[in-house]
Amino acid sequence: MAGVVADLGTFTQLGLIGQLRWQLFCNSLKTLRGRMELVSKILATLMLSGMVVAIAIGSAMGAYFGVHEEKYWLLSIVLWVIAFIWQAYPVLVAASTVQFDSRNLLRFPLRFSSFALVSLAYGLFDPAGVAGLIWLCTFSLGIFLARPGLVPVVIPILVIFAVMNLVLGRMVFAWLERWLARRRTREIIGVLFFLVILGMQFIGPAIQHWSGHSRRAPNFMRIDQIQKSLPPGAAAGAIADAARGEWPAAGFSIVLVLGYSAAFAGLLSVRLRAQYRGEDLGESQAPVISPAARAVSPGWQLPGMPPAVSAMFEKEIRYLFRSGPALFNLVTPLILLAFFGISMNRPGKHFNPMAQASDYLFPIAVGYAFLVQANTVYNCFAFDGNGIDFFFVAPVRFREVFAAKNLFMVFVTLLETFLVWLVVAVLAGPPRAIVVLAMLAALAYASLLNFSVGNYVSVRFPKRLEFAMFRQQRISGITLMISLIAQAFILGTSAGVFLLGRWKNMVWLSALIFLALAAAAWPLYQWMLHRCDQLAIDQREILSTALSRRE
Repeated sequence: MAGVVADLGTFTQLGLIGQLRWQLFCNSLKTLRGRMELVSKILATLMLSGMVVAIAIGSAMGAYFGVHEEKYWLLSIVLWVIAFIWQAYPVLVAASTVQFDSRNLLRFPLRFSSFALVSLAYGLFDPAGVAGLIWLCTFSLGIFLARPGLVPVVIPILVIFAVMNLVLGRMVFAWLERWLARRRTREIIGVLFFLVILGMQFIGPAIQHWSGHSRRAPNFMRIDQIQKSLPPGAAAGAIADAARGEWPAAGFSIVLVLGYSAAFAGLLSVRLRAQYRGEDLGESQAPVISPAARAVSPGWQLPGMPPAVSAMFEKEIRYLFRSGPALFNLVTPLILLAFFGISMNRPGKHFNPMAQASDYLFPIAVGYAFLVQANTVYNCFAFDGNGIDFFFVAPVRFREVFAAKNLFMVFVTLLETFLVWLVVAVLAGPPRAIVVLAMLAALAYASLLNFSVGNYVSVRFPKRLEFAMFRQQRISGITLMISLIAQAFILGTSAGVFLLGRWKNMVWLSALIFLALAAAAWPLYQWMLHRCDQLAIDQREILSTALSRRE
């Protein structure tokens, strides 16, 4: 239907799309889940508004002092910060990204121009896009207060800069979606992303090395020349050249930003036209192996566990080692811990905080690793997708499904704890045995509470996640809100128990309290496990629909 053009103009079609989205929003408020989603979005907006206001004030001050004091390097810093957050926020905080795929509109007779404008509009009204526009407005306000006559030149430059960021963000998502459609490409990009994140940890030591180097000025001069050739630096350079009256240089910088915008728009157009023509990003069917050549190996059988639990536990383990993002989440706390320890334990320092820090560092590192993995519990069917229907027809109870997924998370938590112990032992010496025992008891208490709430939320508010759909990696707003509340309660009680033990200088008291809390949480977990067994049957239509739907 996408190629059938109706006798409607582009703006008329956009108006109809707007009415459709508004009607869908009004209809969603008729359900309890829709109203809770709205409340969660309002709360998330209020929490982020403080950061937006703080950066807006910093943007205005940086622009004012940069122009008034003729310190034009401040303009580059502000525009680089705005561009970085504009592009990185939708990736790093995927729970707040766009919740509608404009390709769903291709079932209607939509013009390509309307389809492209809808795609850009959703990027513009993304939280990062709205915040970026606010920061650019305060940036221009700062320049107006410092030098009002410069505003007529600054506004067109900032408009071009905003368009460049908008097109770049949509282009990156569109091409990542295409590249991540293949498993081999996903693995390669996952490794590259991991290497980039790992390399970012060397920024601090590199800056310290350059700051003490006798030839640091030429190094920073080269960096300055490189950043001026990129869009944020070119936009700041155009404003600085205009302020100095160097109009040919300012014009060249503006043309450079326009060139980036045109290049990004061309790459985006290639992807949008492929989507408009009905491109399917699904992977091709695997070759069929004849029964005679197919090797059959027996599945795992865990001691004391039913065969169904063992089989699903094996599935989760195999998925873990085939998933780049999951492995990245597993090693991220270890990398941060290692670099933190190395930076704090440099030779020649008069004060070495790592010398006696193992008893403190181990619980903190394990707690952070627990938080990184905890969100998986609150949407444990996310990657099952259409396979959820097999659970309903297979001779297996859902309590066994939950037990297998919870057992897998216990395995991941213990593995992460052991790896953290190894890193802490290398950096600051092994922590005391009583501290390790107290931490294991705390993990038992926290895991049982997490499983009790997470199993229920996974059934009531399921959300499908796709490795191939990079911009769709998010959880439900209700799930996010419940997860934050649960984690705040668990961390608050755990920190209180640990502080009590440290205050009384009796860590064994903390271990006993955590064991008592874990014993009290065990009946709750058992009750919720049986409750979710029947609840999953009652919610089978919601589960099947939510996990089979591609948004």
